Amino acid sequence: LAGMFDALNHSFMAIGVAINAIVLFVISTHTPQSLRDYAIIIFNTALNDFIEMLLHFMLNPRIFIYGRLVAHVSDGPCRLVSDVFCGVLFEMIHTTVVHTCTLIAISFWYR
Repeated sequence: LAGMFDALNHSFMAIGVAINAIVLFVISTHTPQSLRDYAIIIFNTALNDFIEMLLHFMLNPRIFIYGRLVAHVSDGPCRLVSDVFCGVLFEMIHTTVVHTCTLIAISFWYR
């Protein structure tokens, strides 16, 4: 069951990386001049999502919830470096999620 979960998780991450790479390419090459300001916000959002997917691949986090206790275990390639490195990557994921949500709110305000 864990192998199936890993395969499904990695396939979703690969799809996310591919879609965000396509979005970044389209924004950087095919944005009309009239939408250039708005494209900066969307480009930044897609770039954050792209980075978040790569960080998620490095961590491959497992989250366990028991009552009011939440535990996080890294099961990805970051384990080969150190536990501190995995912790830094986990905090970077939190930062990118908050930054992306803020950018989405700004994009709604801008429209």
